[in-house]
Amino acid sequence: MTATNAISGQGVGGVGPSTTPAIALREGIRTAEVSSFAYSLPGKPHQPRRITTEKTDSTNAEIILAWYPLTDTGGVPLTGYKLYAYHVLTQTTALAYDGTNKPETLQADIKLLKLDNDY
Repeated sequence: MTATNAISGQGVGGVGPSTTPAIALREGIRTAEVSSFAYSLPGKPHQPRRITTEKTDSTNAEIILAWYPLTDTGGVPLTGYKLYAYHVLTQTTALAYDGTNKPETLQADIKLLKLDNDY
């Protein structure tokens, strides 16, 4: 599970915008104005917890996961959560839930999980 903010986007943080020095001439007096600030990556989310697991047909299942809201957003508003499913047999990771632009959503229904597979 990852949390993204406006700066991290795909989970990569960075430095926020800064203002380049501006020099203005006022009646022979030079003034310079500089301002800058930095952002950080959002903190690590808590481990999601399973709410329910249900067999949907003879080969598939779904699981509902929930999580607590992130408290450390790196200094900017949270833009959402993404959950990834790691398939043990194939050793592949796939996006299972994309909550981009839904930071208030704290639960996801993960569908089409194959029965008798480890995730």
